[in-house]
Amino acid sequence: KEDFPKAEQILRTGIEKVNEKQELYCRLGDLYFLQERYEQALRLFEKCMEEYPDYSFAYVKYSDSLRANEQMQEAKAFLVDRQSQFQDDVEFLINGGMSLLYHGDVHEGLDLLEKGISLIHYNWEEPMNEYVQAIEEHALFERGIAYLTREIAKKSELTFAFLTYKAILLHKCQNSSWKAIFDEALQLNEQVFTHAQLAEALFEEEEYEEAKVHFLYCLEHNSQNIHYLFRLAEMANANEESQEEIAYLKQIFEVDYKQLDSSYFFSIIEKEEAEQYIQRIEADEDGLQNPTTINFLAYAYGAIGDSQKEKELVLRALQMDEDDVDIVGHQIQVDMAQGRWKQAQMSVLS
Repeated sequence: KEDFPKAEQILRTGIEKVNEKQELYCRLGDLYFLQERYEQALRLFEKCMEEYPDYSFAYVKYSDSLRANEQMQEAKAFLVDRQSQFQDDVEFLINGGMSLLYHGDVHEGLDLLEKGISLIHYNWEEPMNEYVQAIEEHALFERGIAYLTREIAKKSELTFAFLTYKAILLHKCQNSSWKAIFDEALQLNEQVFTHAQLAEALFEEEEYEEAKVHFLYCLEHNSQNIHYLFRLAEMANANEESQEEIAYLKQIFEVDYKQLDSSYFFSIIEKEEAEQYIQRIEADEDGLQNPTTINFLAYAYGAIGDSQKEKELVLRALQMDEDDVDIVGHQIQVDMAQGRWKQAQMSVLS
C-alpha cells in the first residue's frame, strides 16, 4: 500500500506524456480498484471508453468495478448489452464471458464464451477449460456437447481440441462413446493435450495399463512435468510395482524434490541411497533458507531413524515459520513419538 502513491504518480505522468493512453488509463483504474476506490476506478474506465471506444478491455474492467461497487445488475447488463458492439472482438467476448461466469451469471457468461471461442485460433486452452469446467460444474452437459458438436462440424484447425473437450464431457456424464471421440481427436492431430486428457480419463476408470501408455507419451514430450510422473508412480503403487514406483519418485526428486512426500520417499528407498539424497539436499544452500525445505529434510532424517536430527531440524524450521501448519504438525509427531505428550498437546492448542 505504501507504493500506491508512487505508482499513481508514475501512471499520471505517463498519461500526460503519451499519445495512446488507453493502457495507462486501465492500469491506473486497476490501481484504484485494488485500493477499493471504486468510484475513481469507474471514472478512469469511463474516460478510457469515451476516448477509445473500441478498446474493449476497458468495458470489462468497468463492469468489474460496477460489481465491486455493489451495482450487480448494472454490471451484468452493461456487458450483455455490448455483445453486438463487440461481436467480432475475441478479447471482449472471452474476458466478458469469464467475468460473468466468475460472478455467477452462468448462462450469460456461457453465451459470450461460446461466441468468443468460436473466433479464436490460438491461446484457446484457458477459455475452453473455463467453458468446460462451467458446463461440468452446473451439469449443463447437453448444452456443452451440442456447442462442441457444432464447432466440430466447421472442421477448423481446432477441431481436435473441440473433439477432445467433447470426449471429456462425454466421459463426465458417463456416455460410453467417450473413448471413440478421443481416438478421433488423436487421429486428426496427435497432440500431448489430447493424450493427457485421455490418460486422466483412463486413470479415473482405473484402466492403468492403457493410461500408462498415454502418460508415457506425454512424459516423452515433457520430461519435466511432475504431474505425469506422480500419476505413473500412483499407478505403479496400485499395481504393487514398487521398483517402478521408486524410479518415478526419483525422477520427481530430480525435477523438484520439495514436491515429494519426504517421509514416504525416504522410507521406501535403501538407507544408503537415502543418505546420498540427504547430502544433496544439504548442499542446496538456497533451499535451506526455506523452512519448508528444512522440514522436508527433517522428515528425511526421521525416515532413516535419526530422530535427534529430525527434532533439531523441525525446531529450526519452526523458528523460521511458527505458523506453518505442516511444520507444526511435524513437531507434534516428533513430540508424540518421543513420549512428550504435554508438549504435543500444547502445540495442538496453540
